[in-house]
Amino acid sequence: MQADNHVIFLTPEKNDYLQFSTPFNTRIKTKPKLVAACMTEIGVQKAIQYAIENELNISVKSGGHCFEGLSLNSDGLVIDISSLINQQLEGNIYITDAGVKLYQAYDFLLPRGRIIPTGSCSTVGLSGLALGGGYGLFSRKWGLTCDNLTRVRMVDGQGQLRDSISDKELLWACRGGGNGNFGVITKMWFATHSAPQELSRHYIQFHHINASTATQLCQKWFTETVHLPKDAFSSFILNGNTLTMFITYFEDESTERVRDIAKSLAKGASFIEPHKNEPLEDAVKHYYGIGRPLHFKNASAGYYQGFEDLKPIALDIFSSIITSKEVILQINTLGGAIANEAYEKKSAYAHRSYKYIGELQSYWESDDLTNAKVAEFISIQAQIHKLDVTSHYRNYPSLEINNWEHAYYGSRNYKRLQMSKQKYDPNNLFFHQQSVRLPD
Repeated sequence: MQADNHVIFLTPEKNDYLQFSTPFNTRIKTKPKLVAACMTEIGVQKAIQYAIENELNISVKSGGHCFEGLSLNSDGLVIDISSLINQQLEGNIYITDAGVKLYQAYDFLLPRGRIIPTGSCSTVGLSGLALGGGYGLFSRKWGLTCDNLTRVRMVDGQGQLRDSISDKELLWACRGGGNGNFGVITKMWFATHSAPQELSRHYIQFHHINASTATQLCQKWFTETVHLPKDAFSSFILNGNTLTMFITYFEDESTERVRDIAKSLAKGASFIEPHKNEPLEDAVKHYYGIGRPLHFKNASAGYYQGFEDLKPIALDIFSSIITSKEVILQINTLGGAIANEAYEKKSAYAHRSYKYIGELQSYWESDDLTNAKVAEFISIQAQIHKLDVTSHYRNYPSLEINNWEHAYYGSRNYKRLQMSKQKYDPNNLFFHQQSVRLPD
């Protein structure tokens, strides 16, 4: 276990241990006994070889944002790739090391007039985002992050370097199959798009609402947002008794239609922000979120076709959220290019037919609040699980999701991913509580 210019092995007493072992979610208290901080692709190969020789399971960490801390383990090896951050643009192809974070990708691409559809949280690792799917403000126009992934390199569970140029199944599995299943992605290639000059926004808030009003407004939001143009994105966010809705778009021809939808949604609102156009590089930062580690419990709240999917529990769950004051339900628009059948055939992402996606969130500041906050969160989450909503987003994992294999991947794709597992990681070196299992 010798350190060199490619990899540094860190145990808890080492000076740099906390830098490479601390997750973004400070609720997670897993303390790895060994971390391999990899500086190069060769370093990743060396780390995996060490794990093979010492029969250690591997977890993979980049941004460290996993909701359930699945990028860490306590008794194996954690491979950290956050130092792999080289980026380049060759023509319209973005080539990036797998440790790059979202804000670094934006900082590199936008000044060059290019963009890929990604999420919004600034410190999320781009590789983890893409491997699980990846959606955000621009996905209805250009597809998921993984749909724009054209090539990957990976060191597999046998220490072998794989390249999707000669292995098409690898690219399929990496388009929505999730992180930490087969190996360590070291480099990614993405098709880019011409970045819009500006991003426009309508922002609406309702204050001090009750569950009945929230239900009515939610139904209206679903009804109106079905008609959004493909370049538009919208969110419904209930945080305590405050409801926020926003719509973004970037094509001039969408202005009138989006304005009419926003005007309809804003009837009776407590606050309506004047319509805003901003340079794209400034506008995306509104959605970066909190950049420092914090305590949280977030989870998928399921995929929906429309309000009817949520209707049986809407009044009850909105009442619980308003009473809790600190649990948040956010529902975002999908559809558009995400539903492209051509993408479906080329990726492991299984949920393209859904038009909406939900996420439960809760945030707090200190360890002494954790037990109460988690218990409250799980009680509200249980209401969602009573619904006939069985499909969930792989990048919003929860240990409380039953039958997670099919919930994340669908039965057909999961069986195919198991065959990928057999091919790339036959000894199950890459393992966590919700990693793809070897076939029976």
